[in-house]
Parts: sequence; C-alpha cells; structure tokens
Amino acid sequence: MLDLGAGNKADALSGLTEEVRRGLIRTDMKPGPALDFLSDAHHIPIADNSLDGVVFQGVVEHVAKPWVIAAEIVRVLRPGGVVYCEAPFMQWYHEDPKDYYRFTEDGLRALFDGCETVKSGVAIGPVGAVIGISRELPAMLFTNRYIYWPLKWLLAWLTYPAILFDRLYRNKVRAKTVALAVYLVVRKA
Repeated sequence: MLDLGAGNKADALSGLTEEVRRGLIRTDMKPGPALDFLSDAHHIPIADNSLDGVVFQGVVEHVAKPWVIAAEIVRVLRPGGVVYCEAPFMQWYHEDPKDYYRFTEDGLRALFDGCETVKSGVAIGPVGAVIGISRELPAMLFTNRYIYWPLKWLLAWLTYPAILFDRLYRNKVRAKTVALAVYLVVRKA
C-alpha cells in the first residue's frame, strides 16, 4: 500500500493495523525521515497494476492537477485495489506549499471516475469546520508569526474538547453541506 504525500510523520496513519503499516510505502515530494522515496505524485515511479491500495489523505488540495494524480493512482493499482482519498471541503486556506482546491464527495468521485465507489462521507464534520475557523479568526489579526502561531496553538488546545461534538453531527445527512473534510473509498475495476 502506498501513502502518497505522506509528509514527515511516521505515525500519521496510526489507525492502520500493524500488518498494513509494515507493508506501507511512504512517499512525498519533500524529504523526510520516515519516507521510502521522494516523488512528485503527478508521476508515481511505480509499475502499472502493482499496488493493493493507495492512501491520499489531505494532499489533493495541494496539487496543481489532481485529475492527473488520480489517473496515476488508478494506473499503479491492481484490479480490485482500493484508494482512500480525504480532502477539505470547508477548510481554511493553508499553503503546503500551495493550496489549490476544495472538494465535495461528488468532486472526489469525478476524480476517480471509472472506479467503483465503496464508501464516502464526512471525515471531519461541521463542528470541526466551526472550531477551525474560530481558531483562525482571532489569530489572523496578528501578522507577526511569533504571536499568530502561539495564539493559534493555544486556541487549538482550548477548543480541542469541542471536537467531540462532531460525533453528533458527522453522520447526519446534511453534515456534508458544512463539513470540514470529506472522504471517498473507491475500488479499481
């Protein structure tokens, strides 16, 4: 399984089983200690039909041509292979290094047109969106990064318990209308 856009954190996908984590191949375009290799996701240096799965979490908004990457992901998947794609819907602008897009569930399905949808839904719900914005608003009053970032982290710490209320909303039918992030699981035919 490939973690595409893995970043620097070795434990970023800590919800996976130990067996899956042992077989995980981690790549990103920026160097990091927990990566197996560097690559631009627009050109994945892996053979056709060779992977059982791809995790593409919190990355699709940062790439210039997500439709090209979706095609690359499908290319490297074996028939029956699965993709987990998670993307922001109502998340604030966040460069890493750029920030291009926001997605709905339908938008993610369009990227992986031709694949069978296994499951889709809200990854981080409406409460997460409200809390995220409430953290950003006071902090953005300060242009000095030595004030902005500590204030934002303090607000994150103070508001973190409220995210538990997302459990009340995340599975509601209308939650996707104001969700912070959505996800899609597809299977290659």
